[in-house]
Amino acid sequence: MCKRLLLAVSLLIFHTTLISQVPVTCLLKGQVKDATTKSLLGGATISFQKKIDRTVTSNSMGNYFLVLPAGEYQVVLSMMGYQTDSFLLSINHNQKLDFYLKSKNKELDTVVVATQRRLDNLKRDLIGVQKIAVSEFKNLPVLFGEKDIFKSIQLLPGIKSAGEGNSGFYVRGGSSDQNLILL
Repeated sequence: MCKRLLLAVSLLIFHTTLISQVPVTCLLKGQVKDATTKSLLGGATISFQKKIDRTVTSNSMGNYFLVLPAGEYQVVLSMMGYQTDSFLLSINHNQKLDFYLKSKNKELDTVVVATQRRLDNLKRDLIGVQKIAVSEFKNLPVLFGEKDIFKSIQLLPGIKSAGEGNSGFYVRGGSSDQNLILL
């Protein structure tokens, strides 16, 4: 009888030591909110750091939940556009805990609006404009008489004569009245 009692007591003590060594798990749930507007923040990252790191992300409604062993954790809250927050948290039982993040205000650089448009396109040559200097006419050969500007223009590529006895010319398939000559 005494042996049975001693065996029962020793099993009871051994059983309670085994139960005390099993870590208690706790359910932690809550919401992540903006500190000023109290609006729910989806996509916030919550990291619980101890011997084993656990990380959870809040869903689109700002809710999160996580099962953790009881103990003390270093909690790091982060989200793009918000300040990262870090603190110690002791978890001993199931609990609901809401987290609040402060927005990060970033000042933008000065924006200058100019009212005048740059006139670079007026300073460079336009497409289809051909400029011929007077000095270039001096180097062209003379055909039957004196130098003729219209006959000299017909020596340029893409220009054809309008015909004998006609002073006009055609530029790349256009008609003879579509030419502009500025002296």
